[in-house]
Amino acid sequence: VKMSETTNSLPKEDCEPETRYTLYVLPVDGDVHGAIASASGTTKAATGLYAKYIKGEDLVIGGVTVNKTTFPEAYYISNALSIQQIGTTGVYFVEPDATNVEISSVIQNVIVVSNGVSRAPVRRSTQLAIKATEGVEDSFIMSNINFSTGLTTGNMLGVNGDKDKTYVFENIYFENCGFEVPKDMNFMYSTYNIGSFGM
Repeated sequence: VKMSETTNSLPKEDCEPETRYTLYVLPVDGDVHGAIASASGTTKAATGLYAKYIKGEDLVIGGVTVNKTTFPEAYYISNALSIQQIGTTGVYFVEPDATNVEISSVIQNVIVVSNGVSRAPVRRSTQLAIKATEGVEDSFIMSNINFSTGLTTGNMLGVNGDKDKTYVFENIYFENCGFEVPKDMNFMYSTYNIGSFGM
């Protein structure tokens, strides 16, 4: 990491709550190496729904039970300088004051929920494609999320798949969400069956 003379902090993202970390720094100036310095600290306790998930409690989000067994992949997203990506699978707890939160272009089994009382911001610069997986009960659920797009025409959301296949995307549910849909855009289209859809 290249640091200037005025740098007094080094942000570290994706840290686990209530976990002690040690940072080691080796100063380098060309071929000259200084002495290694270190500092330790413990991250603060988790809050909100994420805290309940960490403790092993059951959460019901959009009619789906979420816990460490049903959704072993869980991610906490707070404020950050760089873009934070919501991936194709897992449950994501997003702080309402988070910035730079973008969802992947194709999602399969994802739950995105605000970790606070107010809606958390999530965006997609292009169309968000929802893709079913054969033999899997896929869910795409957003709860207490404010969703925006970088598009101005076309479709904000698209449920895509092979029309010759008989399987469906099981569950799409938007619970207490806001959608910033430009006036010349369609909200959503689907090329194949959806098991259940709710808003």
